[in-house]
Amino acid sequence: MISTGFTMPKNTTRLWIIWFITTFPKNLPSLLPTDAEFQCFMKPKELLQSITGNLSKSAPLREFTYNKQFYYFSFEFQGGWHRLYLEPKFESLLKEFTISPYFDARFDIVHRWFEPFIYRNIIVDRQKGFFGKGNNMSGFKFVYEVESDNFSEMNLAFIRNNLLEETTSMIGKCYGLTPLFRNCVFPTLAFGGYTVSDGNMENLFYSSALCRIVAPELYGRWRKTADNIMRLYKSRRRTNPSFEYFCNRYKEIMDYLEHYDFSIEFAELPPERR
Repeated sequence: MISTGFTMPKNTTRLWIIWFITTFPKNLPSLLPTDAEFQCFMKPKELLQSITGNLSKSAPLREFTYNKQFYYFSFEFQGGWHRLYLEPKFESLLKEFTISPYFDARFDIVHRWFEPFIYRNIIVDRQKGFFGKGNNMSGFKFVYEVESDNFSEMNLAFIRNNLLEETTSMIGKCYGLTPLFRNCVFPTLAFGGYTVSDGNMENLFYSSALCRIVAPELYGRWRKTADNIMRLYKSRRRTNPSFEYFCNRYKEIMDYLEHYDFSIEFAELPPERR
């Protein structure tokens, strides 16, 4: 056995305990956050409360309910909902607080038929809207440096006015099935330009259902467009686990859609939501 020439004292453990007990009270202040650090972590919460409180008093969001757990405003109607997600995020290293809002809408008639083919948990899928998380609010993003003191009523008014204006615009675009089709599906049918990405494959099926419901006379033309879009999907490198699943089941899903009867669900929708 090779000797290192160093022997650990037998009472080392006891000495460490004595050292910890005698020095811990002195070191405690350095282990706790300073007042400045504490305020740095509190500001995002206070800021978010100011923003949501301000928004909830203004139309159209005063008709919405705010979900504090998931940070979104929601308005539920018979057969669907509209939501404004705030997506707040605090970067502790950068000490930046950001809000990256997006608007989403759901009509059960456009989504429920698809449930036999969902890739995720059905509970998760029922929280999914037509748009999904994406840039559908003109790229609006608010960034605030929490260590600075430059947040003012002017900043709050800027956020409120932008969010209310964009939310009002989005509600108009998808108030009912017909405006949703006219604003979000027909342009692809008329001009092309569908955005192909792994994250929006399900939207292709939702759009197909919307066309069948609102404009069945255009569905044949849409199906050719959808087939072309799927060919683009298949030519891409597959990076999402659900990607291959939907590519392989595309024909099966579309055949199912084309034999699905939407008449009862459509009749149950309020006239203004059709």
